[in-house]
Amino acid sequence: MRNKSLIMGVFLIGILVLYGCRSDQEPEPLNYPIETPNIEACNIRTTHVGDVIKPTELIIENARVHGFVNAFINPCKQVDEAPIVLSDPERSTFRMTFKMPGNYPISHLEITNFIEDQDVAIQSIHIEVSNSGRSFKRIHEDIVLGDFKSIDLSVQAEYVRLIFSSIPEEGNQSGLFFGLNDVRFHLDEGFMIEPSIEYTDPFFRMHGWTGADGIFSYNLSHARRHINSYSENIGFIFSDTFIGDVYEHNFLRYNDTIVNSTLGYYDPSLPFDEGMSFYYSQDQDGRPTSVYVPDHYIGFHPSNLGNGDGLDVFPYPQAMLTSRAYGHIWRGDQTHDEIQLDFKESTPIDRVYLWNDNHTPSFGVKTFELFAGNHQDVLTSLGLFTLDQADQGLSSSQQINEASYIDLEGIEARFLVFKLIDNYEENITTFGLGKIKTFNQAGHYLHAEISAKGYLDDRDELEESGLLWLQDSVVIDDMLYNFPILIKDNPETDFKVHKVGLSKTPIVDGVLDYTQAIYMDSPLQIRTEDGAEVFFGAGTLNMSNHPEVDDPYIYIYGYKDLNGRHLSVARVKPEHIENFNQYEFYDGETFQPDIRKTHQGIKGVSAELSVTYIPSGIYAGQYMLVSMYDTISGTVVYAVSDTPYGPFDEFKEIYVAKEPYTLNHAFTYNAKMHPLLSQEGSYVISYNVNGHRVSALQNARVYYPRFIIMTEVKTD
Repeated sequence: MRNKSLIMGVFLIGILVLYGCRSDQEPEPLNYPIETPNIEACNIRTTHVGDVIKPTELIIENARVHGFVNAFINPCKQVDEAPIVLSDPERSTFRMTFKMPGNYPISHLEITNFIEDQDVAIQSIHIEVSNSGRSFKRIHEDIVLGDFKSIDLSVQAEYVRLIFSSIPEEGNQSGLFFGLNDVRFHLDEGFMIEPSIEYTDPFFRMHGWTGADGIFSYNLSHARRHINSYSENIGFIFSDTFIGDVYEHNFLRYNDTIVNSTLGYYDPSLPFDEGMSFYYSQDQDGRPTSVYVPDHYIGFHPSNLGNGDGLDVFPYPQAMLTSRAYGHIWRGDQTHDEIQLDFKESTPIDRVYLWNDNHTPSFGVKTFELFAGNHQDVLTSLGLFTLDQADQGLSSSQQINEASYIDLEGIEARFLVFKLIDNYEENITTFGLGKIKTFNQAGHYLHAEISAKGYLDDRDELEESGLLWLQDSVVIDDMLYNFPILIKDNPETDFKVHKVGLSKTPIVDGVLDYTQAIYMDSPLQIRTEDGAEVFFGAGTLNMSNHPEVDDPYIYIYGYKDLNGRHLSVARVKPEHIENFNQYEFYDGETFQPDIRKTHQGIKGVSAELSVTYIPSGIYAGQYMLVSMYDTISGTVVYAVSDTPYGPFDEFKEIYVAKEPYTLNHAFTYNAKMHPLLSQEGSYVISYNVNGHRVSALQNARVYYPRFIIMTEVKTD
């Protein structure tokens, strides 16, 4: 046991500089004791409303401090013990900044003024708060203290700053010393947000998998991905990943390469650092490769016929087709003379629009026979049609026999088959076709899975830059369905989204058999006439298997980029996940089949996000949206709604990432909750860290996910 030590006769030495004037007299000694109490064993509860918060640090700048800072901020001391006295100011005010363990809800603070000497007691204070420690907001001005003061704060903050004058008889009663005996902060209702070493540290690695972004987590034991869902196997998917080695003395990467997708697995029966493992694919020479590849979505693949890539607006029959061929149209040789559209089920089809090859018009389809039916082996001919030759290099839609479409008058069919007969060459070498778009009688776009007898796999430099960025997924039975986006490094931008797809990966014995993945096209990226772009797949929520909520739908979240980034919501039943004609889109009032009517929801979401059903606590029975505000702001936010689709209330700021201030050229983005790692009242949230410069990524501390825990303050 350590005896209390008394510090007596502490003298100010040197010349005191006070608001620009020098004192020629030596200041009087500090002639009262400043004690440090025996507070080694200090265990306090900080879980319930009203509990005292123990600051982790007190920062006092540009002043001489008399006393013991760590003792002063320790709430286990008595209020008349371990005061703090300041002197020798370098400015006209003193600033005392208290750092909380995280971003905490603070109801009020209690200040006990200096007891030993009334002349040293503080007269009044200003109070400022901050979540970053860099910019502060003033919430109270000129609070007169007296001997004791309880001051209402009602804020969510990580830093609280007290400011008071350093001028004698203005900041204190008299003299050159300014002191307080005690400052205490008390918990309010809400959430305590703290960095999580438990989940973050296992992602900082020295060898092999050494960092990634684009992190999502899934239940690979069964399809439930809700809070309180038991799982024997939790799977992770990552997008761009560093594979290589890191120097342990300076954390710089070497022998590194980047692949575009990797996997991770966690055994929940073990602590996270022991149960987490990482996996990446390798080629026959042992070099790292991406787990998911873009081959289905690049070149002259027949899927190009059904997506909107290359059209100025989509899905609109008046759209203009670019004259650039690679990655936008289909081409095949003279043996690839058949194209099939599969609508997944019998569907009323009213109109078919076709755009011809306008890069090399002689390759363009001239004559074809069209078949329809509900069975591939029982098809009915609808006749011969002639498609006009496109004008060389003109970005325009094409016409059939001077009409803008083929009118099928609502025929019901699952399959349409185009039997290509002739093109505009003297001798057929290559068939080329731009786009095929179909609509029903209500004018709604109909999506079909498009295949052909074959295609030419020619690629240019832009196509070779193609990669898949993995968005969110949903598990249905023993399949993981992901909504990857195709990225190409265009000359105008290093990260341009060209289309949203759908991949289907079998789950075998708790792991993803990515070698058997099937890739499909989707219509879940559109460009509207007002200049907006809409993307889906940023987040998913499968309520169809929730044990407590009767809701048959999977919700797929996205965003609409138009004067900001707005939340978009679609839904589909699990049995129709591969049939995009069964998807419905929220228009602000109801769900309907026209993606063009997608509603602009809450503004400021990021390109990856989460929506989670909250089973208990403050938001019991509601849905929590977690995002990084405005994508790369560094500020993690949440909003709640009574439904999975909104309206969501205003965003509430819960955490400001420190990496942009502590690491050179770093930025943060794409926050989301991980329900399988969370528990009731304790929610695990991740965000990505990246670098504005390539050189910044050589620092291995930059490029791996960070985790925070959002814990609800108890009221019982």
